[in-house]
Amino acid sequence: MLIINENNIAINIDNIYNAFPYEYFYILDLNILDYTLTPFLMLEEINSPALELKINNFRFKLPSFWNIIVVDSENMVMDVVQVSDLAGKEFNAFGYGFNEHMPFLPVITIDNYIPEYITVAPSLLKNQVLCHPITPSTWVHITPNDVYLSYLKDITCGDII
Repeated sequence: MLIINENNIAINIDNIYNAFPYEYFYILDLNILDYTLTPFLMLEEINSPALELKINNFRFKLPSFWNIIVVDSENMVMDVVQVSDLAGKEFNAFGYGFNEHMPFLPVITIDNYIPEYITVAPSLLKNQVLCHPITPSTWVHITPNDVYLSYLKDITCGDII
């Protein structure tokens, strides 16, 4: 899994055994509706089915039970969709970046199903959404938690940005 460290660099985390040389990584904190650095506490290794997502020609794998924040392109209302529910439907991810002044809404495509896949990810609190890079300066928002009812109900992109 990719994260963005405190130096704004995308870092690939692929196992729990190597030392993690960074202190912080970027998240969207839903308690304050803003991007912030959060301290790195520990890594989780997840063995589960996964789906390969394609967003802006960037491919990455996520556990099928994880969630991604999507946006209705007509009214900019945010929602949370489980990765397994993305297959066969068209959704727009909530994309943002360091040099972006407005959110962008790339289409999410499912390219592959992997019956057994090991994902390594930082441990997140319920109010934290991981900023997963899809280019050197932009990201989408993923989380193991369904944060819609607790944090994103009736929230639009403008409430965050």
